[in-house]
Amino acid sequence: MFTSCSTPTAPLTASSATSASPATQPAASVGLLPGNAAPEFSTTLLSGTVSGSKAVRGKVVLLNFWATWCGPCRTEMPFFQKLADANKERGLLVLAINNRESPDKIQPFLDEHRLRFDIGLDRSGKINTQYEVHQYPTTYVLDHNGVILARQFGPFDEAALEAALSGWLK
Repeated sequence: MFTSCSTPTAPLTASSATSASPATQPAASVGLLPGNAAPEFSTTLLSGTVSGSKAVRGKVVLLNFWATWCGPCRTEMPFFQKLADANKERGLLVLAINNRESPDKIQPFLDEHRLRFDIGLDRSGKINTQYEVHQYPTTYVLDHNGVILARQFGPFDEAALEAALSGWLK
């Protein structure tokens, strides 16, 4: 179980956005580093719909691991909503995975912060384990093929994330 949130790590840079075209890029091996194919997962969304890595292919995915008690999560989640609203038509999907908290605990948090993006439930902790989440927030950005473009332990620098996303989105 996690007992603390993290502090920011090295900022994301837009230079991480460069990559080979999908036609020339060899199949990526599964892993957790940028350039690796992200591990496959499935989650039930708070809405009751099943989603997961296969269901979100074709979108750039901001995959965030968070908890209601995490201070930095409370700060960055409204920013993620802003990104989701501004970039939906460009192919951005925000999917926030909550670890082992009940819907009764999560919903008031969503209401308080006016969050409408997809919230996945990780009731067993399996997805957090797959993605080696040891601190909150932890975020991965996946390309339209499920390849990791970036990962961040701690909150994102908003300007750096926006700049990087502009290079990754259609």
